[in-house]
Amino acid sequence: LAHQFRGEQMPLEVLRLWAKGLRQEGFDPTHDRLLLIDHPKAPPGGSFGPLHEPWLAPPLQSSLPLEVLIALLEEVRPEGGIVVCGMTSALYGVRALTKARVSWLGMAPLWRHNPRYRSKPLEFLHRALRKQRMAWLTDRQ
Repeated sequence: LAHQFRGEQMPLEVLRLWAKGLRQEGFDPTHDRLLLIDHPKAPPGGSFGPLHEPWLAPPLQSSLPLEVLIALLEEVRPEGGIVVCGMTSALYGVRALTKARVSWLGMAPLWRHNPRYRSKPLEFLHRALRKQRMAWLTDRQ
C-alpha cells in the first residue's frame, strides 16, 4: 500500500491507529512488538520510512510467502502467541497452513490518511470489499 501515499511510505499515524485497534486482539505495546513485513516490490527506501517507536520491530523484506515466514517463526517460538495482521489474501494461507491467529486490519486509518482514497472513493470501496470477502473466506475455515 505504500505506493499510494506521499513519498511512497506509509504514515506512522496509520500504524499507530492499527496498533490501537489491535489492543482488542491482546496487543500490548509495552510487551509486544509489531514486525512489519515489507512487500518484495516495496520502494527502494522501504514502505515505512524511519521508525523509532519501541513497539515496532525493524521491517523485514523477504520474497518468501507469508505462510512460510510464519511457519519459520513458529519453529523459533513454539510456545505460540503469534497473531498475523493485515489486509492481504496471504492471510488465508497463514490461517490454513499455520497455527497463528489471523486478524484483519481496519480500513478507517487508510481512509483518513490516504488522500488518493478520498479523491477516488470507488478505489477505497473496491479494496474494502476485497478485504471483507477474504476475511469472510478465511473465517469460514
